[in-house]
Amino acid sequence: MSWIVIALAAYGIGAVVAILDKLILTHAIPKPIFYAAFVGIFGIYALVLIPFGFDLAALLQNPYLILFSIFSGAAFIFGVYFLYQALIISEVSRVGLFFGAAVPMITLFLSRLLILKVQPCL
Repeated sequence: MSWIVIALAAYGIGAVVAILDKLILTHAIPKPIFYAAFVGIFGIYALVLIPFGFDLAALLQNPYLILFSIFSGAAFIFGVYFLYQALIISEVSRVGLFFGAAVPMITLFLSRLLILKVQPCL
């Protein structure tokens, strides 16, 4: 039963964040490119999580992983920029529903397209 409370709290927090984003974009930072840049710059604070499971050996074994990480970070910043641009143009309730529905469908499409078929070891 506690998972229902956690799921509802997560959606509630997401709604509050979307409303705060709309307020910031209409009053404090009117250009979405600057706000997306700030989100990207402040992402550096994720480095404090390194002691909790960073695997340097995986990076050394596969140097393409670094390029993939940089590409995925850049794609995230572009996605955030388009989200903020949509928030300026439309209402929070419409943009939230659209992105909430589009992200799982795009993830499914890209996973089918990019992930290799792995045979189970039986």
